[in-house]
Amino acid sequence: MPEKKYPINSLCFGLVDDKKKIAFLDDFGVYHSTGLTNIKTDAIFNEKFKYISSLKEILVKYDLNMLIIDANGNPKQYLNIEEIKYILNILERRLSMSQIMIQRSNIISSNVVSIISDLLGLNISEPSTPFKFKEQFDTNEILTSAKKIKLFKKYLYEYVQASLIAEKRIRLVYEVGARDYRITRSLNKAKITSNSRLNQNIFSLDADLEGKIKVNDVDIKEYPKEFQKTIKF
Repeated sequence: MPEKKYPINSLCFGLVDDKKKIAFLDDFGVYHSTGLTNIKTDAIFNEKFKYISSLKEILVKYDLNMLIIDANGNPKQYLNIEEIKYILNILERRLSMSQIMIQRSNIISSNVVSIISDLLGLNISEPSTPFKFKEQFDTNEILTSAKKIKLFKKYLYEYVQASLIAEKRIRLVYEVGARDYRITRSLNKAKITSNSRLNQNIFSLDADLEGKIKVNDVDIKEYPKEFQKTIKF
């Protein structure tokens, strides 16, 4: 039996008995359960479902749009039940986060993105962070336009933030045979071409929602810094 998939444009976010749900809206304006409820009939589900927004709209609102981007960096057209379950789980966590935790997540995600940009060597002569990665790791400089770097950081920020909300602790690796999909997709979306010089800039990065960041298993705070630059934790 083929796997059931739902068109993203017909998926909606709302409430059933005050619980967050993702529903499918058919061509006749009837809401259907996507399988994540104990309600047995579509008629009862349709009656109980309270619409809040389309799934696309709420993901964009909370910077979670990368959850519906495929491996090639293109918008997905359909989601299966496991993908819907994963997205709903992240939405529930995001909507329950306190303002303090949201601000912390934003800062950590921004820090992670800036650090990875430097570890990749993107215009490393004008680093995004105060850490001396070029000297520490003999990083190859990858010259590219400021516009492309800005796009790369935007896409990676969305991936990192969504991953931190979903998992609370993340590890991103960039080395031969193990290039993290979040990094490679962001590079592809920003049209930054992978080449041998870029691929020589290998590293691992660990981060969690408590604010701890490690590069190559060493706490980021232990790396030498240029004092004229600052980074928030």
